[in-house]
Amino acid sequence: VHVPRLTAEEAKSLTERLRKMLSQVRAAVIDWKRMLARLDQAISEFRYSAVPLDKKSVAEAIAFLEWLRDDNFTFLGMREFKYVGGEESGSLERADKPGLGILSDPDVLVLRRGTEAVTTTPEIRAFLHGPEPLIVTKANAKSLVHRRIYLDYVGVKTYTAKGALAGELRIVGLFTSTAYTRSVMKIPYLRSKAETIIAKSGFNPNDHSGKALINVLESYPRDEFFQVPVPVLRKHANAILGLVERPRIRAL
Repeated sequence: VHVPRLTAEEAKSLTERLRKMLSQVRAAVIDWKRMLARLDQAISEFRYSAVPLDKKSVAEAIAFLEWLRDDNFTFLGMREFKYVGGEESGSLERADKPGLGILSDPDVLVLRRGTEAVTTTPEIRAFLHGPEPLIVTKANAKSLVHRRIYLDYVGVKTYTAKGALAGELRIVGLFTSTAYTRSVMKIPYLRSKAETIIAKSGFNPNDHSGKALINVLESYPRDEFFQVPVPVLRKHANAILGLVERPRIRAL
């Protein structure tokens, strides 16, 4: 590696950044097995505990978490939060359990509101009080490990023994290439979105219109497919399908 001549201040800054990067790599490697064990615990809680959620959604969440575990996600950090307050103004606070991986460092925060680091955003609060077992989105922090891109964020609801919302298991890392190359019909969580959109379209998946819609879904930007809710995704897919049949300029 060739580095141009640096001033003492630049060399010090570079050294600090390298140390921080290597520290995060070390933390992710050391805690890898513990992160998988905590993921297995979350799967078991969904599978065997009484959670007040739709059974089909829970089954799909279990399948998705198992899919992540099968080398489709690089786990970099986990942190647990407890939910405090009501639906409108409640927030997540760090649980007493230590974080894992890069989130074992209490100074590492992955959400922001503007320039302020936060533990809860309106999107996360809405998710916690919504019907879905988990959320997939992007963190506001970039990865220092593997690829210099924004971290993928998977939030998993946690519940008390009595079935009351307890908080969130926050998982950060990076999807592997299979998340972007495999058919959406083969990936849990994405397939349920795709199946819902196809069913509501009224198209036969085997006829021309049905195949055209499936092609739109397969070619839709994958990160957005993970993050966008079904109603918005369906609206965009129908708009794109219309543009395929009648090409014109349109902003979505």
